Amino acid sequence: MNIEYLLLCIFPAIVFIIMLVQIKIAPKGSIHEDFLSLQQSKILQGLAAVGIIFHHLSQYITNYGNEWRGPITIFSSMGILFTTIFFFCSGFGLMQSLKNKPDYLKTFLRKRMPAVLIPFIISNAIYLVLVGMYFGSVNSVLESLACLFGFRLVNTNTWFLVEIMILYLAFYFTHRFIKKPGKAMGAMSIIVVLMITVSLLLGHDRSKDGGLWFMGEWWYNTTIFFLAGLFMAKYYDKVLAFLKKHYKWLLPVSIVAFLVTFGLEEIVLRTFGYYQEWEGHPGYGAKAITLLAQVLTCGAWLLMLLLINMKVQVKNILLVLLGKISLEIYIIHDLFKVF
Repeated sequence: MNIEYLLLCIFPAIVFIIMLVQIKIAPKGSIHEDFLSLQQSKILQGLAAVGIIFHHLSQYITNYGNEWRGPITIFSSMGILFTTIFFFCSGFGLMQSLKNKPDYLKTFLRKRMPAVLIPFIISNAIYLVLVGMYFGSVNSVLESLACLFGFRLVNTNTWFLVEIMILYLAFYFTHRFIKKPGKAMGAMSIIVVLMITVSLLLGHDRSKDGGLWFMGEWWYNTTIFFLAGLFMAKYYDKVLAFLKKHYKWLLPVSIVAFLVTFGLEEIVLRTFGYYQEWEGHPGYGAKAITLLAQVLTCGAWLLMLLLINMKVQVKNILLVLLGKISLEIYIIHDLFKVF
């Protein structure tokens, strides 16, 4: 193998080695009951943030997976898998807090929203100065304000923050003012489906900077897993009982399902894909088929990951720290590629 390709594997290998340090395996016949605790969720998100960095770097050096550069090339196709983790953990965390914290919604806007809004504004300001002004893509006061407050995304990675804030607000209003939990979840489900549908129908952003909201498949191809996180937390005891009872066959089935669906998804992506659109032909059919393939792949991936996490947990202190700053890593890492 080309020595250059081997060198590109050094950083992923280091992360994998770190993962193996302080690993904790549940005794035979038992599971880690805290496999979706706040700390474990943060560790998963930390690993996902690193995975997304490798994903973007892989896209950069492999021309979006079209040029083989050794094993790291596989990361160019894995962005949706890592984003799935973020959406799922976000939804799960909200519902768990609603179930376990009295009067959670009364302080929701004051406590939860700033945790996303403040990093969003700070990252916008950093990118406005270091990218927008430095490269001359922002040329007026009005454009500067639009970029600062996120109406135009000079840092396109912050699409996730825009979407998660909308989902947070939707969760707050549905569960604050709809008194029946079942109807609140129904309303939330409708909102998520509408977000996905509208984004799919809007197509891709053709502006020079690509900073418009809800235009691009990354805005909607993993959003459904925020809803999955909500439902997982809402019916946690029943779902956990099912997973524990059928663990022995669920784990191998989930592994095979992921490998098969991932392979098929790659074929579908190249055969149909999200870019079968031109004037007079929006390509909705191809997009819907590709979306279905990716949702199935991410669903199998998520199930496999949760089942593995029930038995094998990473307790490394570095990953605990990484999990605490996963959001910041996610939204700021592209600066290293730009400069």
